[in-house]
Amino acid sequence: MICRYCGNEVNDNAAICMKCGCATNDHRELSLWSYFVSALSRLTDFEGRARRREYWGYMLFSGIFLFILGILIMVPMIMPAASVGKEPEFLTEGTSAYWTFTIFTTLIMHGLGAAVCIRRLHDVGKSGVLYVIGAIIGMFAMFVPFVNILSFGWGIYIFALSVSAGNVGENQYGDDPKN
Repeated sequence: MICRYCGNEVNDNAAICMKCGCATNDHRELSLWSYFVSALSRLTDFEGRARRREYWGYMLFSGIFLFILGILIMVPMIMPAASVGKEPEFLTEGTSAYWTFTIFTTLIMHGLGAAVCIRRLHDVGKSGVLYVIGAIIGMFAMFVPFVNILSFGWGIYIFALSVSAGNVGENQYGDDPKN
């Protein structure tokens, strides 16, 4: 079978095209995992539109990945202190590698998630500049007092856009991903 979006040859049993990440059959049959894989295959694609299921599939499984990664890294740090009967020390030399790795991994996951978030904003007819503005506000929120209130409000706005239905039919960012 030929992918209707990119023209790539696709296996007849495949649910998604591995080149462009688009569904090869009826979108309603795809699981959140399939949409997560689809989003992973399009992490550098900031053009087009993303359905709610693709966006939330990515957010769900990347969140699960980060949670499990955090547990796997944190448990070995806590267990030696617990076995000796001491309180775990979280700001020692050994934990600096943990925090560096955690921050690096989180930045990568959120940086890569920017593409799917921007495509989700495109689906509701908004520009990806909204995501960039939110990222800038979020960075300032760490250092400037009271900006965190603005960051929280902006996060609620982006959340509201991410759960709202996309534009029906074609918009300025591309074809309707439901069709």
